[in-house]
Amino acid sequence: GELQQLSVPVVDRSLIESLFQVGRRRAIQLMHRFGGYQSGRTFLLDRNALLRSLEALAAGDEFSTEVRRKQRLSSELDQLRKVVAAARISVPAAPGVYDTRLTFLPSGVLFEPGRLTVEFGSPEELLERLFALSQALVNDLEMFRAAFISSPDR
Repeated sequence: GELQQLSVPVVDRSLIESLFQVGRRRAIQLMHRFGGYQSGRTFLLDRNALLRSLEALAAGDEFSTEVRRKQRLSSELDQLRKVVAAARISVPAAPGVYDTRLTFLPSGVLFEPGRLTVEFGSPEELLERLFALSQALVNDLEMFRAAFISSPDR
């Protein structure tokens, strides 16, 4: 993008720093990597040669593999951030929640064959009610299966 729009035949270290958003040392390494040369006290790099090198890199298998790897890593990091954020939510278990039964669900939770309704006023309240429901389903698994099988849509 930006490199292609330049009209100068050569680029210097400061321009490489800016284009690639790197520091002085890394810019010099990149210039050596792409065939930079000394002109007086200034280190220069032919702009067209750099463009050709970058295009060749972008067309290679190594580049596409690296792009896929970074996308996969980014996706995994996003998922991990979500898990960490969810783990920070503290949902106090109501007394007796582990003994909850399908026949005695908390207020705001209505379970009927083929239908589940959960009313809540906050995300924490929703999580509390869903946890209570999960405990009731564990405690009354056979009743749940029977209700699911006998639902009108089955």
